[in-house]
Amino acid sequence: MKYDKDGNVKCRVCGCTDREPCNPPCAWFRGSDLCTTCAEALKHFGAWRAILKAWREVSHHANLAALTREAERLEAITTATKNNEQTAQRAAARRRSKTN
Repeated sequence: MKYDKDGNVKCRVCGCTDREPCNPPCAWFRGSDLCTTCAEALKHFGAWRAILKAWREVSHHANLAALTREAERLEAITTATKNNEQTAQRAAARRRSKTN
């Protein structure tokens, strides 16, 4: 088991503790040093592992950190675009309701 500097159990994957849990708060998976957030992610790891293995085999320089940053950047762009579209739709609906 891993422990933080105060002697509290620390998740062996993400490093969360009872004092600093994941968000939303997690619990300990079956009394182990694995939190429920990481345990849930591990349920899906087989599919991720196959995808990442295939990517590493064909990528010129497989860089998981860079891939993660790019995925987060694209997700932020997608979210912003969706929010802008929803704002535009609400504005159009308000204009239509004013003209009726």
